[in-house]
Amino acid sequence: IKSSLCRYVIPTAPHVVGGIEKASGTSMMYALRDLPHNTLQGFDAARAYLCFEEQKGVNLRQNYIDIMTAIGDQLQKGKRLMALMGYADDPKLRSSCRLFEFVSRDDPELHQVNAACKRVLALLGEDLMQFSSTTKPQENSDAADAGRKACGEAEDDTEVVSRLRKLQLG
Repeated sequence: IKSSLCRYVIPTAPHVVGGIEKASGTSMMYALRDLPHNTLQGFDAARAYLCFEEQKGVNLRQNYIDIMTAIGDQLQKGKRLMALMGYADDPKLRSSCRLFEFVSRDDPELHQVNAACKRVLALLGEDLMQFSSTTKPQENSDAADAGRKACGEAEDDTEVVSRLRKLQLG
């Protein structure tokens, strides 16, 4: 999964340094971002992403689990992350795993996502407590409600896609 294709397969929240988003225009466009006033976060958008399932067989949660499982398998076999992902995508993978591990941590329906992310992070020697419940930024209640509503309460796929776009584009 080398090069810029990573953002299509391994989504991340906006990359923020000192309260300012730092990324290419393309990365900014594809970042999982929450509704205003939390557009520099991606917690609710990540939850909505994991709940997306289209009638045509697209299940983003299962796709993410499969990708993280495959990456974990390669790392466990001794493949180096730089050889697997390349220099530019190493931080994106770590960021994505931390984001999805955090948002799936307390949700029993997302236990497979959490386990896959924890496995990859452990194989990379990452600290799983980087996002603790005490350091998580405060959620915007409208963004949180929209993220939760994207799971299970949508009338049809068009409504889910619309909600995902609103979460992503703000």
